[in-house]
Amino acid sequence: MAKIPARQSGTEQPAAARLRACTGGLARDAGCGAWTPTRLERRIAALLCTAAYGSGLPTADQVRGALWEGHLALAQDNDGRLAELLAGMLAVLEELEAPGPAGVSAEADAFEAVARAQLLVTRAADGHAGD
Repeated sequence: MAKIPARQSGTEQPAAARLRACTGGLARDAGCGAWTPTRLERRIAALLCTAAYGSGLPTADQVRGALWEGHLALAQDNDGRLAELLAGMLAVLEELEAPGPAGVSAEADAFEAVARAQLLVTRAADGHAGD
């Protein structure tokens, strides 16, 4: 698994910090084999990757659609770890879309948190989350 160095910022939004922590924990568990995406998680991850193909990062609507597609089963499958990651991505993307003075540094941190999560989603879609 390619390592992207973590970067912390004093201006990071709470949703981005939660997403960063969730992504890091899930990536560590995937790396040691404690989390392996199930068939449902791979399917939902693949749907999100396909939706985000043009831009590389999903929109809030695309993440919301992936969560909707997974329904309750995604929240129960594998202790809901992928659902938690997607919910974190959704919170950050909604903050980015909301009007207001977030600041360039905070937005960059938020986009980086989403990009890290999307990288893990892509690996889950391929069935290689721990590589």
